[in-house]
Amino acid sequence: MSTEHEPVTPSEARAYEAKTRRELWIGLAILVTVVVLVIIAVMEARFRGGLDDPRPSATLDDTMQGVIDQLGPLPGDAREIVLTTRGERPARYEVVVRDGDGERLFELARGARTAGLIEHGARAGEPVNFRVELSIDRDGNLQGSYRPDRGVPVERYQQIASGVLRDTFIAWHAHVSHPVPEVEEQTSEVIHAGWDRVMD
Repeated sequence: MSTEHEPVTPSEARAYEAKTRRELWIGLAILVTVVVLVIIAVMEARFRGGLDDPRPSATLDDTMQGVIDQLGPLPGDAREIVLTTRGERPARYEVVVRDGDGERLFELARGARTAGLIEHGARAGEPVNFRVELSIDRDGNLQGSYRPDRGVPVERYQQIASGVLRDTFIAWHAHVSHPVPEVEEQTSEVIHAGWDRVMD
């Protein structure tokens, strides 16, 4: 039967069926292609998202543990240390040390230019992108998660991260051993009188 419900010859019927089959296969091929492309896009997005998630590394743990062993014991009950990169101008590396309750014990920001930048390649002069999360148990043993900066050799990543961590601990020890004296609140009259005395 033709599309007009009129009798057709066997050759016309075969031609009509061949055209229908061809359209069906083309439609299926397009559908399969779209599904495969969607799957690839989702997997790529998940892979790229996973690159930003900090992951464990026994090698980097050894490097950071060496810093803690060298400068320990730490002054407070440190249980968590987070090292991040702040991309403001000028860029800086920040370290926050917290206790078991999440309270901040100490924090330090170090200029990326003085702590270390990427030295070669298209990103030369830019900071290393850190997201280092360290947890310390009561025995001083460390476990960490690290977000790798894949534009930097791992040796350079280790060097800068451990250096910033070492500077933080040194500053923390100095802060505890030489505390800033308490400042008493003064009235504005006393403050002005002090300035007048100094300026005269």
